[in-house]
Amino acid sequence: MKKVFLISCYILMIYSCTAQSLNFEKPFENKIYLPDGITLINPENLSKLLNERYLREDKVSISYNEFSLHQESESSMLLLIGKSDDNNIKTAVNVELSKDKYIISKVTLTCRGCNRGCNPSTDEKGEPYCTMCEGHQGNDHGCEKTVTTTQEPTGQ
Repeated sequence: MKKVFLISCYILMIYSCTAQSLNFEKPFENKIYLPDGITLINPENLSKLLNERYLREDKVSISYNEFSLHQESESSMLLLIGKSDDNNIKTAVNVELSKDKYIISKVTLTCRGCNRGCNPSTDEKGEPYCTMCEGHQGNDHGCEKTVTTTQEPTGQ
């Protein structure tokens, strides 16, 4: 039992050190891979991936001009978020640690409706949600949430 505990602590320590070494300000300086597990992300291929996933749902092409990496305080999940040119659409993908690599998951969360607020996030259980638009109250959320899962090949 003591061995299991020590091994668990060691694995947790390794994961914590790896996660802390991520550059949240400049996501493309991290080694984060597309779902194939082979190709490193860059602004062009990440924008293309997010746009392809968005097109499946809405049939409207958009371009993403700003990217950021966030670690959710409630769930400790990593979200890579792309924002549209007008900031009205924000699309997020989970970034998962798999076999010592950070890989973009097949799940996509899109929040749209306003340029202030309406941000992708996750709750303490890891469930995706969109924050409320600034100036909205109660049931008038002002923000539309779409969650999709793709069937892209993975390198796992």
